[in-house]
Amino acid sequence: MKKDGQKLTVSYLDKIIRERMDITPDLLVLSAATLPRDTEDIASVLKLPRTPGRLLLEATLKLRPVDFASDGMYLAGGAHGPKLITETLSQASAAAARACTILSKEKMMVGGLSPSSDGDRCAACLTCVRVCPYEVPVINIEGARGNRFGKMQGLRQLFGRVSGESH
Repeated sequence: MKKDGQKLTVSYLDKIIRERMDITPDLLVLSAATLPRDTEDIASVLKLPRTPGRLLLEATLKLRPVDFASDGMYLAGGAHGPKLITETLSQASAAAARACTILSKEKMMVGGLSPSSDGDRCAACLTCVRVCPYEVPVINIEGARGNRFGKMQGLRQLFGRVSGESH
């Protein structure tokens, strides 16, 4: 690349005809900017991890590039970071294939712990409410513990911290 006054000359090797080419463009754009959308709301509602650059973060880049850390949630396209359309299509195909592995099964065994509460043993200390990142346990108006059963993903963290109280 050379600049002569206001004139810009770009030189490159054309790989097809194997010759050096010189062009004088009116405008030279080296890279188009890709700015991330605001993902804070969706990330907080779905408990999705984000990078410092506000992009969504996969479970592990090498082993699970389209999976989030939460089971059953997959990532593809620009939410992950700037990429070419071919990469986006490959990633979308991989995410769809991962979802199909779950949807194609007639029955599925799931692991994990299932909470239950014994009102007589619960001290209503609110420890379970404070430490659960999934907002599953609640203390009802009568002071007894209950659970939001729709939010039971990842309760091993809760059971590891609360001891002695009703589970």
